[in-house]
Amino acid sequence: MAVRHVLMIAPCGFCSNPETAGDNAFQQQGIIDPLAHQSAALAEFNAAVVRLESAGIRVSRFQPPDEQTPDALFPNNWFSTHEDGTLVLYPMKAVNRRLERRSEFIAWLQTNYPGTIDLRQFEQEGMFLEGTGSLVLDRINRIAFFALSDRTHPALAERWAKQMGYRLFTFKTKDEQERPYYHTNVVLSVGEHWAIWCPEAMPFEPEKKELEHLLRQLGKEQITIARKQLSAFCANVLELENESGSKLLAVSSTAWDAFTPQQQHQLRRYCTPLIFEIPVIEKTGGGGIRCMLAELA
Repeated sequence: MAVRHVLMIAPCGFCSNPETAGDNAFQQQGIIDPLAHQSAALAEFNAAVVRLESAGIRVSRFQPPDEQTPDALFPNNWFSTHEDGTLVLYPMKAVNRRLERRSEFIAWLQTNYPGTIDLRQFEQEGMFLEGTGSLVLDRINRIAFFALSDRTHPALAERWAKQMGYRLFTFKTKDEQERPYYHTNVVLSVGEHWAIWCPEAMPFEPEKKELEHLLRQLGKEQITIARKQLSAFCANVLELENESGSKLLAVSSTAWDAFTPQQQHQLRRYCTPLIFEIPVIEKTGGGGIRCMLAELA
């Protein structure tokens, strides 16, 4: 089910994070003027907030008190919220990303989500699970899709699924350099009636067939994208519902322009595209609009 309320965190101290660049091929480095770059990212962020609110989506906006967290604007990786009042806190691979889980932010979340599942201690064991970056959730059918990577540990995903009452679908991915994609949500997205996924990113034919079969069973229209479209953040999108009950698709202009006219038509059947101009954030941070939106269920 699509949410009507999201949490967003302003890009204070935004830059290309050297601690995440090793396994995030979407990041581009070598910024000449960091201050101008931060200003551009903040302008993109502010415009995104205005666009969401104008479309009838409730936004709770926060700002970090300092500049030690270059990826703070991607809050969906360190927490998730659920309809039963559960808040889950996740273990993060990058040490400087762990600083994003500020006590004041957690306290605010716990006022509305009193049941907390805290997985942060697994960082000490080198086990990570980065929120709805690692887990793509079909909240209606209670299925969590996850692609194995250094940031997504299978034992933690299984533990999460058992505690949350979800079924898991596991698969492997490879990019053009034969490395796993860093997060599941750049390869796959699911809405109530549709799914976007990239067969080219899945090296094992049985897993592709199994995923295709499952999505068909769930009654989702499948929009398969090429690897080039994946690199344009076509799977890094999120279905939302506005205050009038209309379905919206949060999608960047980079991604929307990379869809074919037929694919755009398929998506328009189910939701109205809400298009965001965030090229600086995408290129420098290596994350798209979906990464910027933490769902408040």
